[in-house]
Amino acid sequence: MKLRILLAVAVVLHAGMMFAQEWQMALPQRATYSIAVNPKNSASIIAGNMARTMFSSLDGGQTWQEVFVGDAGGISLLTTVMFHPVDTTIIFAGGLGFTGLDRSTNSGESWQNVLADPVGRRFEVASSSAIAVNPSNADMMYVLRSNPAVVYQSNDRGETWDSLSTIPGLGATDKMLALAVDPKNPSVMLATGARTMMFRSTDAGRSWTVVDTLRTWPDAEGAHIRFSPTQPNRVYTAARFNQGPLTMNGGVHVSNDNGISWEPMKFVDTAINALEVYPTKSGDEMFIGGASTLVSVPGMKGDSIVMRSADGGTTWQDLSNVAWIPNELDVLAANVWGFARTEIDGRPEILMATECGVYRSTAVTSVNEQPNTASTIGLELRGDMLRIVLPDGVTQGVVVISDMLGRAIAQIPCHAATEHNIGFPATSSGTYVASVVAGQHRAAIVVQR
Repeated sequence: MKLRILLAVAVVLHAGMMFAQEWQMALPQRATYSIAVNPKNSASIIAGNMARTMFSSLDGGQTWQEVFVGDAGGISLLTTVMFHPVDTTIIFAGGLGFTGLDRSTNSGESWQNVLADPVGRRFEVASSSAIAVNPSNADMMYVLRSNPAVVYQSNDRGETWDSLSTIPGLGATDKMLALAVDPKNPSVMLATGARTMMFRSTDAGRSWTVVDTLRTWPDAEGAHIRFSPTQPNRVYTAARFNQGPLTMNGGVHVSNDNGISWEPMKFVDTAINALEVYPTKSGDEMFIGGASTLVSVPGMKGDSIVMRSADGGTTWQDLSNVAWIPNELDVLAANVWGFARTEIDGRPEILMATECGVYRSTAVTSVNEQPNTASTIGLELRGDMLRIVLPDGVTQGVVVISDMLGRAIAQIPCHAATEHNIGFPATSSGTYVASVVAGQHRAAIVVQR
């Protein structure tokens, strides 16, 4: 039986088999609009898909299971997924084209709609940045509705909600995307979205004031807000735009006075849709991803752009070498929606949610300041045989053949010899992922029978 490679997503240098690549595919061809790692179990990951579908992994993203948030179907995009930080059996899901906020208390086995419009109108929670937990009281949570821009509060870990306030001064079509609580002073909250206006509250979300407008273009939107985990009074925000001719209204912006005033930091000519910040011993490590989310305009700068800073935005490393592929709708949209950090065998990895699937990288975290391509797995398909070359000094590994939903079809050990040639197992026609795990090294290819 002849097999055809659809896409190689492994990092390989041996014998010139493939080009060096920072990102490997973890969940291929499944559009993901949000991603979250269980704060008490880094091997537990959830990723929001479409049509009320979520993907869940319990092994650090090696395999995935499909989870339905209620009844599958419809046009919703799950742009919001979140574990509760204390009771991680509680999961939240919301999104675009969605009916408010759904909550599970049994790790996704069943769901209850806990926040909805009283007369059944669309209730959107536009991103994972639109839901927040009070850092001094985990029972207290906040959600920002996109439009109308109402802030809701829960005092029982999201079981019940009450409206707290409405963001003032917005037009009928203005949408708000992001909400953040100061981790050192929960009375201070920030919100952004429409026209990249930044709103600030000093009374725990009961009232709001416009403190700054990053850019005044009508098509621009503030997408995310992140308080610095290492620098007092420092806050970052990302902005995107939807029309190519209107440049200079996107990028990363920074405040050094706890969100009162802002200045552009970098990439203001780029639509930045994803932002995440992690603490390191040397300061803030930042990841950003671009997107062209609403309007496809020739020359618009945003999609397929991935950048990292290891020094709080002073210098940036280009990580845009990504093998973008069409998703399950056969749409090639290189839009980045979110990042999450996990640990596999004690080694940190960055996960990236995109409209092409979930990607992973072990080479771009603060553990290794530069991509490490010196000792990686070689993996290619030759006819009906998988040729595997293990890194120097590594003599044991396992090959896992999975279907596109992450269900393992076969597991084949490889050991002793550096080079292995393994026959692809007999399977029915379809698309499969062949992945190799050998110690801290991983590689994968997508194959179609």
